[in-house]
Amino acid sequence: MEQLVFYLPLLAILIFSNFIQAITGFGGVILALALGALIYPLSNITFIVIFITLFSSLGMILTLKNKKSLEYFYKSLLPIFLMGVLIGWIMKYLFFVPAGKKIFAVLIMLTVFLIKFRFTNLPKSTSKLFLLMAGMVHIFYASAGPFVMASLNIANAPKEIVRGALAYLWFWMDLFFLINYALINKEQVYPNPLVFLVGIGVVLLSFKLGNFYASKLSQNTFEKLCLGLLFVASIIIFFQ
Repeated sequence: MEQLVFYLPLLAILIFSNFIQAITGFGGVILALALGALIYPLSNITFIVIFITLFSSLGMILTLKNKKSLEYFYKSLLPIFLMGVLIGWIMKYLFFVPAGKKIFAVLIMLTVFLIKFRFTNLPKSTSKLFLLMAGMVHIFYASAGPFVMASLNIANAPKEIVRGALAYLWFWMDLFFLINYALINKEQVYPNPLVFLVGIGVVLLSFKLGNFYASKLSQNTFEKLCLGLLFVASIIIFFQ
């Protein structure tokens, strides 16, 4: 019970971050880790946040059951993203390590302004470039989300397809991370199972609320909200 009390602030953060993810399809992990790191050591909460958020993604997959999202994920999103991951791996281990996260954050900010204020008419084919960049960035910074979101925004994908495709992506990425983390950190001491059970419960509740709210949003409002979240993510990454 003491551990549950200790992690109550983190659970409150997870309610907020997964409410946002349920609406936009993005933000569950990056918001939770950024806010949680203000209270706890990042190494102590990374596994907890990703494990609990995994169930939010699973909830979205089971709730939407959107065949178009699944098709978009496997045919349009995943192949280009994995190609970017391969390129990023080659760049990191065989050639060079690019500049720090601040440049990455600035690129996201510029992308938001380009989309929002239409300084240039970005062709839909540009979305594939952003997906490729997302895969590359994931290898260096484990922060693929902003560029994936930018890609889907440029492609003008309907909100249900965006949310569904992202749910599949985050679920498999988070599952891979958790397995890899558990294998590497075999001596890691994890919190009491009660913390995880309560966390899963509150996150699923926040997902239900977010999913209900998302159904009331117009496509235009949804896109504006996504752009706002992208800008917030760039600020978080810049100051991390």
